[in-house]
Amino acid sequence: MIRSVSHSLNSSVLGLRAAALLAVLAFGAGCAQSVGDIDRTQPDLVAKDNFQGQWFIRETVVDVPPTSPASFIGENGEMDTVVWDIQQDYLVGYRAYELVPGLDGNGESALAAPNSQPVTAGLGDGRDPKVYKGNPVVAYRIQQHVDIQRGYNPRTGEQNNVISENTTDRPWYDRSYMRIDWSQNEVDSFTTAPRSFWPIFGQPSTINSYVPKNEGGADAFRMETDENGKANYIDFTVLKTVEPSLTGCSAMFNSGIGDCTGEQIKIRTSLSKVDTEREQEYVPLVYDDKRQGEFGYFRVERPTYDRKLGNTFTGLIQLAGRHDVWEHSRDASGEPIAYSARTLRPIEYTLSEHFPDNMVDAAKQLQADYDAAFKTVVAASRNEDVAGLEKDLQNDTGNTCLFCLDLNQDGHARNGDLRYNFIYWIDDNQAVGPLGFGPPRSTRRRGASCRPPLTSTARRSIATRSSRRKSSNS
Repeated sequence: MIRSVSHSLNSSVLGLRAAALLAVLAFGAGCAQSVGDIDRTQPDLVAKDNFQGQWFIRETVVDVPPTSPASFIGENGEMDTVVWDIQQDYLVGYRAYELVPGLDGNGESALAAPNSQPVTAGLGDGRDPKVYKGNPVVAYRIQQHVDIQRGYNPRTGEQNNVISENTTDRPWYDRSYMRIDWSQNEVDSFTTAPRSFWPIFGQPSTINSYVPKNEGGADAFRMETDENGKANYIDFTVLKTVEPSLTGCSAMFNSGIGDCTGEQIKIRTSLSKVDTEREQEYVPLVYDDKRQGEFGYFRVERPTYDRKLGNTFTGLIQLAGRHDVWEHSRDASGEPIAYSARTLRPIEYTLSEHFPDNMVDAAKQLQADYDAAFKTVVAASRNEDVAGLEKDLQNDTGNTCLFCLDLNQDGHARNGDLRYNFIYWIDDNQAVGPLGFGPPRSTRRRGASCRPPLTSTARRSIATRSSRRKSSNS
C-alpha cells in the first residue's frame, strides 16, 4: 500500500514538473522576437526586363599609365545603337538597324524610320521575331540566370523568411534575373572598340576585369533608372591589362622612362536607352556635295542598295552632323513645322571631372562665344532678333542660354558618359596623348549629334616636360 501511494505521488510530481516546463517554453516562445527576413542573395544581379528597347553604346578610354604608348585618355570607338537578346550563355547586343538600307532582306527598308527598323514579314528570328537584329556589336557572358524568392516547405508550400537565389524551379529563360560578366566583349569589332584595341592590329590583352557596384569607388558599375524603376543608363569600367609593347620596351631600355611590363588601361562602356519618340522628332538635313562645297560640315554618309542597280552614287545618304536645338520639330502627322513654331532645346556642354579651377573662366568665355554665335543663327532662322529669341528661350526652357555650360562641380558626369557633351581637360602625363581631340559623334541614321565631346587637353610631353595647350571643338 505504501509503495502504491509513493508511486502515485511521484507520478503527480513528474506531471507537475512537465506542465511547468511546457509553460516556461511557451512563455519563452511568446517573448521571442522575429529575426525578420534573411537575405542570402549575392551582389551584381540585374533584372532581365531592363534590357528592352534600343540602346546607344560607346566605349571610351578613361585612364592610361603615363608610360603607355598603347592609347590615350579620350580615345573612343564609334557610337552605335543596339537591341538586346538574352541567350542562355550571352547577353548579345545586335545592331538595331540596317547598316546599308536595302541590302538585308530581313529588314523592311521602305518602311524604316529613324529608330524604327521593321522586320520583313515572316523573316524575323529569335525569341522576339518582330525585332530587327543586324550583326552582333557586343556580347557579354551570362554567368547565371536566377530567380529571387522566399524559401518554402516543398510539402506544404508554406513560405519562410529566407530570401535566396533559385536556379532550379523554372527554366533559365523564365527566370527574372541574371549575373553578367561585363569584363569582356566577346565580339571582335573594328568599330565599337577604340582603335588601339582593334582585333589583329590592336593591343592584345591578357587579363580583363570590371569594377562591380558592391566594390564602390569612382569606377564602380552604375545603373540609373527612370520613374518606373527601369534602367535607362548603365556604365561599367573594364580594367584591361595589355601585353608589353615594343615601343614601351624600347623607351625603357633607351631613355629609361618607358615600361616593359603589362599595362592596365581603363575603358568605360556607356549605355543609354534611346528615347525613340525624341529621336523621331529630329528633322535630318540632307547635305550633298554642292552644299558641302559651299560650307563644310562633318557629314554622316551611308550607302544604299538597290537589287537592280546595286550601290549607286545617287543612292548615297549624305546628312549634316549637327546639334538638335529643337525640342519639337514636327506636327501631329510627322511633318516638319516652321522654325518659328518649334520649341527650343538648348545645347549643354559639361566640364570633365577634375577640371582645373583656373581654367573655368576660359570655359565660361568659350560658352559665351558659342552661345552668341548659335543665338545669331537660330534667331535669323526664326525671323526675329536675339532679344526675341532670349524671351522664347526663357519661356521654353527657363533659361536664356542656347549654348549652356554645366560646371559639373559635384562630379555627376563621369568621363566617358555618352549622355554629355564634354569639355575635357586632361592633365595627366601621356606618352601618345594628342594636343586636341574632338571626334564628332553623330548617329548613323539621322546625323544628329548625340552629345559629342568637345575636348581640350593639356599634354605634358614626357620627353620634353613642356606644357602645351590647345582647344579643339567638334
